[in-house]
Amino acid sequence: MKFCQSPSVTVVMRARNDIGIISRTLAAVVHQVPNDFELLAFDNGSTDGTREHLVAAGAIVVDVPAGQYNPGRVLNKGVALARAPIVVFLNSDTVPETPDFFHRLTAPIREGSAEVSYARQTPRPDATPLVRRDYAWAFGDKPPPSGIFFSLAASAFLKTELIRQPFSEEIQYSEDLAWFVLAKKRGVRVVYAADARAEHSHNYTLKETWKRFFEEGRADSVIFQDGSKPVRPIRAAMGIVADVLRDIPACVEAQNYAALAEAPWIRLAQRLGYVSGRLVGPRRHLNA
Repeated sequence: MKFCQSPSVTVVMRARNDIGIISRTLAAVVHQVPNDFELLAFDNGSTDGTREHLVAAGAIVVDVPAGQYNPGRVLNKGVALARAPIVVFLNSDTVPETPDFFHRLTAPIREGSAEVSYARQTPRPDATPLVRRDYAWAFGDKPPPSGIFFSLAASAFLKTELIRQPFSEEIQYSEDLAWFVLAKKRGVRVVYAADARAEHSHNYTLKETWKRFFEEGRADSVIFQDGSKPVRPIRAAMGIVADVLRDIPACVEAQNYAALAEAPWIRLAQRLGYVSGRLVGPRRHLNA
């Protein structure tokens, strides 16, 4: 990727020890982006060769020391350094699948029909039936029916909107959802670019599942201080049963009986972890 004096799009990538997949992501980026793109990468203390791959791909690498990572601060610095009017956020473990992924992702912004867009994410080949079912709900042909969903892992923004409303630097999780909720209140147009596909998923362990949903619940206790998303423990308990009942046919069809045995515990960790995080509340506060 060659240096460009006046890029039309800045790709901001966050990376940490993704040697197993970073080469695929970078290959897709370098193959697709035209000469008027720039790649700005924030490496969070990688020790496995990830940083070297970024340098070899022609990225402008900004080092973030291990233990000093704050998602909002890194994202805001990326915006400040970006020289293009459109900023694309692409995680280092998110692999563009559509041949013209960047064109499709940024089309709504370039055409003036939206200020923000986010891509459809598809599960990896090794994704469990539970992950596949969750992704079918979150990244189907249309956005989830709740209307309160956004993912930064593969997304595009008009830079002026990011300057007008920076990311919160006071929360460690769900910084993308926090931005989305405030932006929607301002009337920012956010669209789901279902025709722009990128591979991205994780098979979390039971412990990792609990931690993730607990922290998301903690963040939501700040994001939804206005009461627009109340905590309903009874509904959460009923949701566990409903989830498992839907997991059964998915696991049986995939002949993955280990996932079937684990399903009740994963769903319990998700729901109970989230409710616990909401009830405990935040350690930090969101700058509204």
